[in-house]
Amino acid sequence: MTRDQQGYVYWKGKQIEHYSHSDPSESRRDALELAERCRALEVKGFPVSGSTLMRTCVIEAPADTRWSLALQRYYCFFEPAEDVGPSISEFHGIFYRIGADSGVVVVSRNAEGVQITHKDSAYDAFHDLQGRGLKSLPVDPDYEEMCRRLTLMAVTPAALEAAISGA
Repeated sequence: MTRDQQGYVYWKGKQIEHYSHSDPSESRRDALELAERCRALEVKGFPVSGSTLMRTCVIEAPADTRWSLALQRYYCFFEPAEDVGPSISEFHGIFYRIGADSGVVVVSRNAEGVQITHKDSAYDAFHDLQGRGLKSLPVDPDYEEMCRRLTLMAVTPAALEAAISGA
C-alpha cells in the first residue's frame, strides 16, 4: 500500500482511499487498518476498491456468499411507503451493470412475479421508482440485512448475476 503527497492511497497500484493526518501515529494507525481490510477482502475473493472497502455488507460477507456480485454492484432498494411488517407486496433493487456506460438493472418483485429491466442511469431508475410513491431504504446495510433484501426480491443469485453481467 502506498500514499502520495496529496493523500491518495493506493493498493497494488489502484486508488482506493484519500486521507491525511497531521499526526503521523494516526496516519500509521489508519494505514494499518486499511491494509488489513484490503487483505481481508482479497482473501474472500472480493476485488479491492474504494467501493468495496466502504460497504459494510461486503466487509461482513463470508467468502462463500452466493451474493458476491450483488453485494458489489447494488445501488439502492425500494419498497412501498405504506407496507409494514414481514409481508411486503413489492420490492425493488437497482444494481450497476458491468461494463462502461452500461447503465443499471432494476429488479422488481410484485404480485405478477419478478421483472428485470434496464435503465440508462441509476439516477433515472431511482427517480422513476421514487416518483411511483416508493421509498428508498437506508444505504449501507449490514450483510444480514442485505441478504434479507435480496431474498425479498425473489430472484436467484444466478439470475441476478446474469442480469448484472449482461449475459
